Amino acid sequence: MVVKETRPYYLVIRPWKGGYAVNSFMRPTDKTKSFIKRLITEHQAHVVQTTDVRFVDSATLSGGKISVHKDQARQEALKKLYEGSNLDSKFL
Repeated sequence: MVVKETRPYYLVIRPWKGGYAVNSFMRPTDKTKSFIKRLITEHQAHVVQTTDVRFVDSATLSGGKISVHKDQARQEALKKLYEGSNLDSKFL
């Protein structure tokens, strides 16, 4: 049996065209902190920390792109993370 493990990392999740878009990051820089704050305040984004390997391949926040996972299982997992506890106050 192979068990995948990853270090905790952050996701910025926001509503996107009937689903959720996501970006990942490990340690925010001052520039990304400012961008995260804007996503939270202007685009209803939430920041969460996870070890879920399903999102480790998401677009990085510094890359300027977003990931919109098409499969229903990932969208449901993002919805659960989005609606759960968040770390928004850490970036406001």
